[in-house]
Amino acid sequence: MQLFPPPTGRCKLKITSRLSELRKAEHENTVQIVAALVLCDRERAYLELGFASMWAYLTEGLRYSNGAAARRLKAMRCAARFPQVIDLLRDHRVNLSSLAKAESLLTESRSAADLLDRIAGKSAAEVEKVIAVAKPRPTRPKERVARVAVKHEDPLFTSNEPAESRVSVRTTLTE
Repeated sequence: MQLFPPPTGRCKLKITSRLSELRKAEHENTVQIVAALVLCDRERAYLELGFASMWAYLTEGLRYSNGAAARRLKAMRCAARFPQVIDLLRDHRVNLSSLAKAESLLTESRSAADLLDRIAGKSAAEVEKVIAVAKPRPTRPKERVARVAVKHEDPLFTSNEPAESRVSVRTTLTE
């Protein structure tokens, strides 16, 4: 079954115009959804519908995929703490992906407004760089091998070999 007939001439322009209109409506709806999610979470309205959590409501009730639900949930948390996020979303200065990446840092940050300014208008890769500078990952401890002499009085562990050959080796993590 074909949804649309093959486009011709002026029809192609109508298709792209319609797509632009739909994209604009989608963006406006997304901003409204995030704002409504803030209210829904604050009032815990999802409980009355039988959902144990906002996550359950997003994935089961509203039928978002896990990824889409995660982005909206993190954007909702940002907007709940920092109401200016709704305006930034509306003005296309941040998007759901950027907020999702920055959410944990925003909740820990003392200057969230500064961080929001730094991620505004940035691509996903640029947001990741801003986050990496603001919250560098801890370095992994170096692994060292230490020789440890073990004395066993049990006859099963005694040997005619010199003590050096009965040394066990253990790996330790040091910082």
